[in-house]
Amino acid sequence: MMKRRTKIVITIGPAIARKLKSALKKVDIVRFNFSHGTHEQHKAYLDMVKDIERKLGKSITTIADLKGPEIRTKNKNKIEVKKGDVITLKEIGIKRFKELKNGDRVLIDDGTIRGIYEEGNILILNNGEITTRRKVTFPGINISLPVISEEDKKDINFINKHDFNIIAQSFVRNPNDVKKLRKITKKYIIAKIEHPMGVRYVEEIAKISDGLMVARGDLGIEMDYADVPIVQRQIINIGRKYGKPIIVATHMLKSMVQSISPTRAEVNDIAIAVYEGADAVMLSDETTKGLYPLEAINVIDKVVKRIEKEKYEVEKIRNKDVKSIMVKQAIKLSEILNIPIITFTTHGTTPRLLSSLRPNNNIYVFTKKEVVIKYLNIFFGIVPIKYENKLDIKNIKSILKKANIKHGIIVAGFPKHKETNTLILM
Repeated sequence: MMKRRTKIVITIGPAIARKLKSALKKVDIVRFNFSHGTHEQHKAYLDMVKDIERKLGKSITTIADLKGPEIRTKNKNKIEVKKGDVITLKEIGIKRFKELKNGDRVLIDDGTIRGIYEEGNILILNNGEITTRRKVTFPGINISLPVISEEDKKDINFINKHDFNIIAQSFVRNPNDVKKLRKITKKYIIAKIEHPMGVRYVEEIAKISDGLMVARGDLGIEMDYADVPIVQRQIINIGRKYGKPIIVATHMLKSMVQSISPTRAEVNDIAIAVYEGADAVMLSDETTKGLYPLEAINVIDKVVKRIEKEKYEVEKIRNKDVKSIMVKQAIKLSEILNIPIITFTTHGTTPRLLSSLRPNNNIYVFTKKEVVIKYLNIFFGIVPIKYENKLDIKNIKSILKKANIKHGIIVAGFPKHKETNTLILM
């Protein structure tokens, strides 16, 4: 049976924790948001995920999402504000940054509260409330914050000691940001593109990171929101070009935080991400604090599966090296015969190339390395399978039997460690 090729990421939190086993039956990746919660809470959630993963007998990839160089409110009590009110930065626990000048825009909680900066004060432009740990943004102002804060360093130390598979690095602005993180972790790194500087250097960032996330919430605040759809498509194409997975995030089903059904615009938004070739789509507030977390997962699963039934084509990648020619022929045969693609890997190079070409059938990948399984689990179409015995052309039938595969097109390098040089129809 064809498996869903576009992967689903959920953010873990109180709402979904009560229904986690049901959720993980349809989910591929679980995100832990280190902007909220304690290490003890994250560890408890991680243990829950690992326990359910074992019981379900499926692979779940875990992503630890760093707070990064962001500014958040620190007021202990909720502050009610009205249009025309003036509050001080001190009231919401924010210091005065030297880069700020009078007239600069201030956005609190993703723009729920808007204001104008004036000499350490904020002139409020609309009614609302300010609670603690809400994100504060000064659009267009490059505030000098450390790429990896002291709080991040404590989180990274904790993440390194536990079984998180990937680190998502927030507000990546250039390749050097990723290089700095590489020095203090051996985990895979997904670069979150949520600032105009990150968009400017996204191709260089893609080359040295292990994946990209289109963080549309902050992108829509830091730059003109009308540009975000264009940037989303550009980032997806660049990720595919370099064989790196792309996660499209934020507001996929925002209305379902409060509503049991999605808006038609949200359904269309999910469809566009699939049509454009995203590897994964992500839920945030919908599963952390939403009233209908399981229903939101069911909606995104249903929409993705429906779109994948269509024979659509994503933008072509034109590579002419021998390996690319081999995998393209494997995909062509797979689609003519309507059978899956099968490959073996040590590091994941051939599966990544296959995935980047967005075939219409699943890619079954056999590998001995658990760490590679967790990484490849993010990629479009890939079904990673752990195989402890020798991966060799002589025991292909027993390998396929393990995955209950009767027919497929095998593309691999034989003998072992050779470049991709063989196609076998089984």
